[in-house]
Amino acid sequence: MQATDPIRSPGHSRLRIAAIVGASVAALVFIAFAVVYQRYGRAMDERLKAGVFGDAVNVYASEVVLTAGDTVPSAEVEDELRAAGYQQSESGRPGTFSPSKNTLIIVPSGESAGPAARIEFGNKQQISRIRVNEKDVKTWSTGNPLITNLSSGREKRHMVTFREIPPVLVKAVVSTEDKHFFQHNGLDVARIAKAAWVDFSSGRKEEGASTITMQLVRGLWLKPEKRWKRKFEEAMMTMYLEHKWSKEAIFEAYANQIYLGEQNGYSIHGFAQGARLFFGKGLRDLTLPEAALLAGMVQRPSYFNPLRNPERARERRNLVLALMRRNGYISDSQVAADSEAALNIAPLHRRRCVAHCMVCRPAQRRPSEVRPDAGGREECLHDTRPRTATRGSGRHPDRNERGRPSTGAEAGQIGKSCGSSADRDRSAYRRD
Repeated sequence: MQATDPIRSPGHSRLRIAAIVGASVAALVFIAFAVVYQRYGRAMDERLKAGVFGDAVNVYASEVVLTAGDTVPSAEVEDELRAAGYQQSESGRPGTFSPSKNTLIIVPSGESAGPAARIEFGNKQQISRIRVNEKDVKTWSTGNPLITNLSSGREKRHMVTFREIPPVLVKAVVSTEDKHFFQHNGLDVARIAKAAWVDFSSGRKEEGASTITMQLVRGLWLKPEKRWKRKFEEAMMTMYLEHKWSKEAIFEAYANQIYLGEQNGYSIHGFAQGARLFFGKGLRDLTLPEAALLAGMVQRPSYFNPLRNPERARERRNLVLALMRRNGYISDSQVAADSEAALNIAPLHRRRCVAHCMVCRPAQRRPSEVRPDAGGREECLHDTRPRTATRGSGRHPDRNERGRPSTGAEAGQIGKSCGSSADRDRSAYRRD
């Protein structure tokens, strides 16, 4: 009896055919994916070439000119500095001022800024002396500090680079929104699988799986519709952006774009603008509980708005602190102490100074000449006459080869108001 050749057995032939078919299908899928990926890549390149915030203009303040001998209270000078975008801080960084008894130290900012100045006041609230570089001077000006950045759709933000974002805020955001952000390639597969299982088990949408990069792509370039086509586009664009940009560049753009609510008819975008609005301070000066509060607002900005819903904001902040502890960023003692901390919302006049005024006073107007309007409403000591601004290329001077996000135009002297197009649907940042 002749033995059956195992090489020519029917079972082996079927396996060979199945392997060939499987390899062919895999090759076709790979080719189709590569073609689609390249198509989305070309479209993304065109968008990135124009700049993420290419339609934006920066708004600069006019100079605040101080003269020795002027009769002006130190408190009024401080108000004027806040109105011009300065922050009270002991850090000595550009764009800050530090008051003490009868003395005011001002560190100017802006392209035309000079060295720091020491302003001394006499008993009758008169500027008795101005010292710059250890020398007495007759007059001194603040330069032209950046107040805010305006985009079409009435969006207001204060642009920052990744280096200007405090580590405590980065840790708060990734703990809340995407704890594997610095490890994955844009799609957190384990989180997607977990969310799919939770949703399947509950029979409804219970858990989101969007990463920070996916939220950025959705907020910048996609409509917030919940369709499979949009989800596919989001995934493709996310993978390409992760390939094109560094993690730091992605987080920088996210930190400048994220929506944090509405204020006086403008959409507040970015953590820096949120810090100025809610806390009256610069991003670098945020404390741990303040950073946790801003990070917690991302999910539902209106619902967790500390001005309207302080208790909800407190609960959400404390949840973020607990998540930071779970991820090993802070200790149990920090959670216990900061969970009891007050929200520390800035007084109303300081919030108006940093978030409401869109135009600046005429150049070289002295603080003593500026007063609130006749209606008694504080308008941040700004004049209401608009100035013009020029648009630039939309490229950031520190842009690197991997493509750092554009910060929009570096406008000339004073900014202008933005267009009045309809606001973007803010559900774009919901994690689905």
